Amino acid sequence: MRGMLAVASRELVERRNAFVAAAVAAVLPLLAPILSGTHGGNATELRAVAALTVAVALAAALAMAYGAATISGELEERRLGFFFARPLSGLAIWGGKFLAGVVMVWVAPAIVLLPTWLASPSSEQWNSIGDAWLLLVIAPAAVFLLALAQAAGVAIRARSPWLVVDVVMLVVVTLLVRSMALRLLDEGATEAWTWTLAGLVIAVPLAVIVAGAVQVVQGRTDLYRGHRVLSLTLWSSLLAVSLVGQSFSWWVVHPTIADLRGVESVHPAPQGSWFALAGPARGRGGYVPGFLLDVDHGRSVKLQGSFRWELPVTFSADGRHAAWLVRSEARGSGVRFDLMTIDLRDERPRPRSTLIGFTASIRTLTLSPDGRRLAAVENGTLSVSDAYSGDLLAAVRLPADRVSTNRMWFAGDGTLRFPQFEPSAADRKVGAVVITEFDVASGRLRDTGRIAPAGEYEALFLRLDPRSNRILRRVQRPREGGPTLHDATTGALLADLVAPEEGWRGFPAFLADGGIAVAETREGRARLRVFTSEGAPLWSIDLGAGYRAFPAGERAPGRLLVVVRESEDQLTSGSRSVLVDLDTRNVEPLPSRLIPAGWMPLAHWWWDGEAAPGSVATRTFITADRGLVALDPVTGASRVVVAGGPPAQE
Repeated sequence: MRGMLAVASRELVERRNAFVAAAVAAVLPLLAPILSGTHGGNATELRAVAALTVAVALAAALAMAYGAATISGELEERRLGFFFARPLSGLAIWGGKFLAGVVMVWVAPAIVLLPTWLASPSSEQWNSIGDAWLLLVIAPAAVFLLALAQAAGVAIRARSPWLVVDVVMLVVVTLLVRSMALRLLDEGATEAWTWTLAGLVIAVPLAVIVAGAVQVVQGRTDLYRGHRVLSLTLWSSLLAVSLVGQSFSWWVVHPTIADLRGVESVHPAPQGSWFALAGPARGRGGYVPGFLLDVDHGRSVKLQGSFRWELPVTFSADGRHAAWLVRSEARGSGVRFDLMTIDLRDERPRPRSTLIGFTASIRTLTLSPDGRRLAAVENGTLSVSDAYSGDLLAAVRLPADRVSTNRMWFAGDGTLRFPQFEPSAADRKVGAVVITEFDVASGRLRDTGRIAPAGEYEALFLRLDPRSNRILRRVQRPREGGPTLHDATTGALLADLVAPEEGWRGFPAFLADGGIAVAETREGRARLRVFTSEGAPLWSIDLGAGYRAFPAGERAPGRLLVVVRESEDQLTSGSRSVLVDLDTRNVEPLPSRLIPAGWMPLAHWWWDGEAAPGSVATRTFITADRGLVALDPVTGASRVVVAGGPPAQE
């Protein structure tokens, strides 16, 4: 330590002109207001900004100049042998010179800042958090720049073939860091990238500093040998750091279902046993990966992290095909998304990229029953494409004065039907539902029916039954009427399902036998009313206390799940589920706080068709801690599919 301090003292005495230059530079910020003609409070702030600018520039200049001249310059001029001729170790020599450099790049900027601070201590610049962080960043950055300049000076002055190794390894390490950054950022693992970046900020300067020390200790007075040792130490360290980062980033973006600590979003197929779900992964910060999961057989397919949950995975009506969007690898102007498809009938399903792409304005995706055709609404244009070949089969511009309802279905491969909301001229929030048919072969649109008035668009709720060509309409505000049944082609009113008593708010759903169930609430009580397929009332049953009630599919034909919300808030933790036998009218409560996964909000607003009896949407449940469990429809035994956990758990 004594030897290192002696070397540092000698260096500082020899480089004392740096402090003289800093003292001269300290006058410049004080003269800045005079030279610019600024007065008053603005002059105070100008002095502070000028002082910070000069201090940063001086720190950078000293770090580069001293780092490039020391060690390498003395080796080239054969002056470093003076120190080795003394009873000093190589580490003491390097440490003394490096310590002297650190003192210069810290003290000289402080000399620049001190007079300005004494002249205007009340300046906002000295009290702002941003400038405080700037100073905290500049101090270690100047040290890193000093070490980097020292290493670069040795590499350049040695003029050895190892310089080629330096260039090659710089490219290799840069590419490795870039790939790990893109891997994490493309998957949305921003917190994990922050951890990785913090590790690199620590590891890279440390590797450069250690390599500089090893160069002096091992290379001694031989510049060529010193360069070789420097390169071997530096690049082996940085390569190891890069490979560790690669391993970490790969681990982050390759979780399994077992790594999830609950689910945030679920979207079940209308038939079969496949789910699309997303949830936070343990130990990976805020990373939320998505999966396709076969609940019955345990198969899963990880979705690329860049896929769009705002436009979730869409399933074909039979649950055997799925499609979704992922952010395109192209990084040009604007965001684009590529369509991915998968055949879930395969023993080992694999996502397949198509030739179909969309912009960020894509709003609706619908698969045909066999999964071969895809309908989409983008920028007001309806298109139908072959999901396998990517060929555009037909496209048409939709009326500009209408709004999509995200309800669309194929009536066979050649016809597409969908309702659209048409605002009234007097009030854009209210209007009618226009039912439109699109013929794929001819590319022609025609309006086939109309539901008017439809109520407010933001409160409009539609459920479809393509099998019987019917639509259930509900407006969430009681003053605009209760649920009604309409023909899905003409929009003609088939039945009014409104409760005979005032004040009841109901959510309707189609039953497997063609009937209709309406879950209703009023003044803290819930009930279920059942209708025939023509809309004639059959019977009603009390469901106990509740502020909202929702039909959630049939576990088996005639056994209807109903979710009853016990409080006014929107949280599933305040809800309970019951199983209603439609034949015996028996109401069976389900285990505490189990909510059918098909009722989750994402599945509630996005429509792939009504959940078939016994489908995964009716036998898989969300727990209070956001876990996912499957219930055996016969024995009632539960099986954990995704373990739950509190939101902040790691």
